[in-house]
Amino acid sequence: MSNFINVTDQILSLPADAQFGVTFIKKDGTKRPMRARKSPPANWTPSESGKGLNRQQLLERGLLLVTDCVTEEWRTIPLTRILVFKPCD
Repeated sequence: MSNFINVTDQILSLPADAQFGVTFIKKDGTKRPMRARKSPPANWTPSESGKGLNRQQLLERGLLLVTDCVTEEWRTIPLTRILVFKPCD
């Protein structure tokens, strides 16, 4: 449990545009490596429907909202299933 808290605190303390590497276990049980950042994707605009959960609500459910730096799309990372975390230079 302390490793989960430590990694979560490290990720949350990063600046929004700082990139980091992370590997986690997806819902289907496969490993997923990703280079991510907490800021929104390029050319992103908020939905006008107002549907979905906000960043804080996702965090309360153990999910971190990030941008995949390769696809420039939103992704959620399950904080309890992170295997590797590495801040990028």
